[in-house]
Amino acid sequence: MTSVHRKLENLLLDHGERGELIAFAGRERIIRAITHTVERIAVRPLEGETFVISGAPGAGKTSLVRELARRLDVPCIHLREVPDEGEIQYLWSELATKLTGLATEEMRGIQHRARYGEGGISALVKAEGSFSEGVTLPPPSISSCTQIRALTDRPFKTPVVVCIDEIQNIGKDSPANTLVRHLHTQDTAPVLLVCAGLANTRERLRDIGISRLSDRNICALGALTTEETMTAAKQSLHVIETIGVSARSRTHCLDPLAEQIVAAADNWPRHLTCYLHGVCEELLEQAQPSFDQLDQKKVIDRGSHLRHAYYQDRLVASKLPACLLARLYDRVRSAPLSRDACADVLETAIREYDQEGAAALKRRFASGDEAVEQVLRSGILTLDKENNCEVPIPSMATFIREVSSVLSHK
Repeated sequence: MTSVHRKLENLLLDHGERGELIAFAGRERIIRAITHTVERIAVRPLEGETFVISGAPGAGKTSLVRELARRLDVPCIHLREVPDEGEIQYLWSELATKLTGLATEEMRGIQHRARYGEGGISALVKAEGSFSEGVTLPPPSISSCTQIRALTDRPFKTPVVVCIDEIQNIGKDSPANTLVRHLHTQDTAPVLLVCAGLANTRERLRDIGISRLSDRNICALGALTTEETMTAAKQSLHVIETIGVSARSRTHCLDPLAEQIVAAADNWPRHLTCYLHGVCEELLEQAQPSFDQLDQKKVIDRGSHLRHAYYQDRLVASKLPACLLARLYDRVRSAPLSRDACADVLETAIREYDQEGAAALKRRFASGDEAVEQVLRSGILTLDKENNCEVPIPSMATFIREVSSVLSHK
């Protein structure tokens, strides 16, 4: 295997787990808004300035968070999921070191002295009379920015952005609730909280007590513009070229390929990633990877296969039969439907389903509202600002109808 093949494989691995774009493009308004807020809190800490980045799976939430971390001139802590109890203290310690500029070891020393006094372990041993060798003493608890300031007695040197991904998974009894509420409401330190999650993220945050969210800070990700998609496609192909894939002419080779990919991608980030992965997979099959030898039809076919696998994953995640989702999509397409109205549609559809299937669905969903919640979690539907349901993923409705039609004829 050549070094070019290895680099192509690494490129797929680096951008494959969540379907992240090889080259980021778009979302400039959101990035500017967050950057401006970071500049403001550097001068004066603000409370309640949390940003919420919501969107269906494949809309590019994680890619946006990563781009923010790359562009911001301040430290950024990115949590890929809601932290559990064991991770929360680590987060506070990490936040303390970044806010104050202290080294990690120095911060640990401060925590240690705060817990056991200036004498440290030796003083504890003297007081206790004995000390078991190998016992690890935990650091003192830090659970607020106020405690960080009191503990370190240091001025805060820089703002810090804390990004929590998959925030829709936070539960009412999660130990992370206190953490999220404090980072949202605190006004003693220059900390900005950014929460990324699915369309029901705002509801989840309300459930844990965060109701003061500014509409200007609610960022719902949808499709890119055609210009943004073209920029991302061309820049991604350029990244692939720079790892050693040859191309005789960018004008006659790369640009037409980018145009084909953009035409197929419907301006949806995950679709674009599927077709770019198709490019990498086709190149990997060449002895000497070259864009000049690329069969563009095979690239589009591979991308379409990956795209349909993405659709299938979303369908499975909804836990509903395709025929019921097709019925829901038809209602959403004909007129705006609120979340409650969608719940009524699904509850009726489940009740009218065949006897055996209806019994199974009723065991799975106690109500139409629970069914809608699962559909929102799967990304098959999302909510707009008026709390109406809409189909976020381009061509997903067509896929659902096709599956429903095929199954109905079996």
